[in-house]
Amino acid sequence: MKNQFKSERFAKFRLQKAEKALFLALFFTWLQSTQISPLIRTAKVQQFSNSGKLKINFSRSDQLLKTDILFIVNPISGGRNKASFAEMVDSYLDREKFSPRVIFSQYRGHAHEEASKAAASGCPFIVAVGGDGTVNEIASAIEGTETSMGIIPFGSGNGLARSLKIPMNCTKALSRLNSATPSKIDVADLNGKKF
Repeated sequence: MKNQFKSERFAKFRLQKAEKALFLALFFTWLQSTQISPLIRTAKVQQFSNSGKLKINFSRSDQLLKTDILFIVNPISGGRNKASFAEMVDSYLDREKFSPRVIFSQYRGHAHEEASKAAASGCPFIVAVGGDGTVNEIASAIEGTETSMGIIPFGSGNGLARSLKIPMNCTKALSRLNSATPSKIDVADLNGKKF
């Protein structure tokens, strides 16, 4: 009789363990199919021996929660030195929210090339750091994509930035990116050239 009781208890224990394993397998399969799965770095399963309940602790992947943001800097626009721009980004951009990358354009059309590549690879946010020419190169590259564009006015005229009421002060414009919400503006095409 004792052996039969032990064997029934063992069978019940194995069934509970199999049910929990099936539940976990189904749960993690569902989790992978949702949009939150890339946000999870680890999932630790803990079983409470006295109650038989399961507790699942998740830790998030902070890098995946950040928005990639590419700054394309025109080093000669406006005649102002931009050598310390990367340090300004580190000081004023919310690093909890954004994962920044800063590149300097090397020649006419380079900003357009880099913006096209970044938009094609899914970069959600590109910031033109320069004047209206830099803004035009980048805007024409990403027009029609899902990529949003920001402007840090560093040119001589900064006409579009002024009309959009973007601060002319670089640090204030950088700080504004931390709470920016994208909005659409019109684009014109004249003889195949967008502006």
